[in-house]
This record gives sequence, structure tokens and C-alpha cells, in this order.
Amino acid sequence: MNAKFESLREGSDIPEKLLDSKTIFKGRMVNLKIDEVELPDGQKSTREVITHPGAVVIIPVRENGNIVFVRQYRHAINNFVLELPAGKLDHPGENLEECARRELLEETKYDCKEINKIFEFYSSPGMTDEKMNIFAASGLTLKKYDTQDYDEFISRVEYPLEEALEMVKHNKIIDGKTVIGLLYYSNYIKPMNVNSEINSIKLND
Repeated sequence: MNAKFESLREGSDIPEKLLDSKTIFKGRMVNLKIDEVELPDGQKSTREVITHPGAVVIIPVRENGNIVFVRQYRHAINNFVLELPAGKLDHPGENLEECARRELLEETKYDCKEINKIFEFYSSPGMTDEKMNIFAASGLTLKKYDTQDYDEFISRVEYPLEEALEMVKHNKIIDGKTVIGLLYYSNYIKPMNVNSEINSIKLND
């Protein structure tokens, strides 16, 4: 990638300078802070930032190639949403694989033999520092596990990958992390798999 960036305004390659930061809300899942910054031209502005410890997203792959999904009601959009299982880190710096295994078990009651991180992305960098880490899991085994968060009511379902991609195409799957996870897996991971086993993939730090 050697493309040359064309500057549309002087200073476009200079980072903003943080002058002050105030946390105005601390919640159970996120915090909200107001940052005062100095712009490249010396003017001052404010940035509203939602801070988040980070999250994991899991693509659980059955032996037949089907993908396990969860369905739950999302209050923010007043509707049920079909999603890949996911969850936030208990704290920044938590071991990602341990978190992914925990969330997979909590949301689907599946344990897994293999789990590997395949991708990471920022969910909405214009407003939050939340980083999502996508894992692919295989060798799934159902476990007797009934410990879910008190406010979570989840249904489990599985679809062939091809059917799930059709649901993405026709706007039946509308959750961003799920769309990204499915498209990345189908384009870059599944073609590398042998006998539906997930290859060990190491991301460069």
C-alpha cells in the first residue's frame, strides 16, 4: 500500500493535541468523557469520547460448517437482533482468548477445542475507543452451563455459512460486528481451512 495521500487542508497529517479531559459519566459498560484538544491550526475544539474496555466476537463453527448465532432483544433499537456471540472484556488488558471462551460458553453453552483470533477492528472510532476482537472457534461441545447475566435472555440457532451470507445480502442480518465477522471469515479464513478445522492464525501486533 504505497498510495500517496492528497492533503485537502494544511495540517491534515498532524495529530490533535490533548489539552484536558473530564469524565462526566461512569456507567456499567461505558464511560463518557469530554476532551479539549488543540487542532493542527492552533484552534481549540472538544471531542466527546465513549471509553470501553474492548470486546470479543466469536464465530462458532460446527463440524458440518454451520455457524452458531444468538438472538436477543436489543433495547437501543427496540427489536430482536441475530448476532454472533460476543461480550465485553471484564477489564482492559484481560486475556482475549479467555474472554472469548467465557462468552462463547455463557451465550451458547458451547465449549470449544480450538479458538483463534482472526481479525480486530474499531467499532466506531469517531466516538468510541472500543476495539472488537474476532475469534473463530471449532471443535464445539455442548456443556451444562446455566450462568448467564441476569439481564440476558438469549436464543441459539445455527445456519449454514452460505445461508447466513444470503441473510447479510438481503439485510436480514443487520448487526455490524456480525456482518464484518461473517464476511471476513468467508473471504479469508474458510478458503484456508481443511476439513472444517480452523487454522492457527497469528495477528501481527
